[in-house]
Amino acid sequence: MTGRLLLALFILLLGFSLVQSGCVTSAPSAEPGSISARFETSIHNTRQGKRTWYAAENGGFEALTGVPLSSMPCLDCHAHPPEGEPDTWDGPGCDNCHKEEGQPPTQQTCLGCHQRQGLEIKLATGGNQAFSDVHRSNGMVCIDCHTAAELHGDGSTPQTMFDTDPGPSGDKCLRCHNGSRAPAPSPVGNAHGIHLDRVDCSACHVQSAVSCYNCHLEDQLESPPAKTFYKPVLDWALLINYRGKVHLANLQSVEYQDKTFVAMGPYYGHTVSRRGRNCEECHSTDAMAEYKSTGKIQMAEWDASQQDVTFHNGVVPVPPDWDQGTLAFDFVTKDADNLWSFLEAGPDAYQMLYGEPLTSEQIATLGGG
Repeated sequence: MTGRLLLALFILLLGFSLVQSGCVTSAPSAEPGSISARFETSIHNTRQGKRTWYAAENGGFEALTGVPLSSMPCLDCHAHPPEGEPDTWDGPGCDNCHKEEGQPPTQQTCLGCHQRQGLEIKLATGGNQAFSDVHRSNGMVCIDCHTAAELHGDGSTPQTMFDTDPGPSGDKCLRCHNGSRAPAPSPVGNAHGIHLDRVDCSACHVQSAVSCYNCHLEDQLESPPAKTFYKPVLDWALLINYRGKVHLANLQSVEYQDKTFVAMGPYYGHTVSRRGRNCEECHSTDAMAEYKSTGKIQMAEWDASQQDVTFHNGVVPVPPDWDQGTLAFDFVTKDADNLWSFLEAGPDAYQMLYGEPLTSEQIATLGGG
């Protein structure tokens, strides 16, 4: 066999090997079923979640702003270069997460984009026990829970991460907590026996959720765009229904040209405690007492004397009339000197995707009936 023929055969076999391994990302079309082909439609690559939540047809904030997402820098932010990547970075590929072929991504690689989880770690390191995590404390990292199918995609075209299986839910917990790799929840004689079929792991074991309050969207349309919000929320745990169980939730609040908006959906914080909540933390909350006596829950309240917003901390079960002003939020705005002041009691519109508020019966069980 001639040297030229051997060289041609080597190149052919090398190309086939790279396609099968999924590490060819610049080819016009990937081999069907390969990692590259699945990755093309994955949430990591398309960043479709931002479009889905913002879209007017889904009840998103676009309905109030009238500004199409294509005119905003949001997708640029969600495709921003991770730490160490050049400004010309155009989105994730194999070598953005895998520094060497076959090498798993490191924790720091994940946190380069997933900054909310980085904040959880920073808060825990700073001594805030509400953001400690039993898994991190035992040396676990992102890829110990997040599977290759989640990261690379499974060949489907999800609209958000909630379309993936199992998504952010306790079903994933039970993959390990099955008695072989980790202790399984006992089905009888304790809180697990009472709640396991109708309450997700997150509702009891995730200590707290973190969010930014009152995002000032006008700054996103400046040149250069800026990400501005009033201040972070560090200690609340909202409860909604998701996939047939009571589940942890979180929310995002936005202000644009004096229009205000709150979006809510399922959430899974990386602040897991070995000990679940006790009975009183869910069944005898300040939120339910306020709802029962006043018909609303003041989630964010402007304190005129302190010129500041305070938040409703702890567990907040979300009632069925949550979007009728029951979950109340005071919004602020800032002037040209970056001074914040009270704007309105809102919001003007609410959105919830992938979950539903608790039922009247559930609210009564939790002390709000």
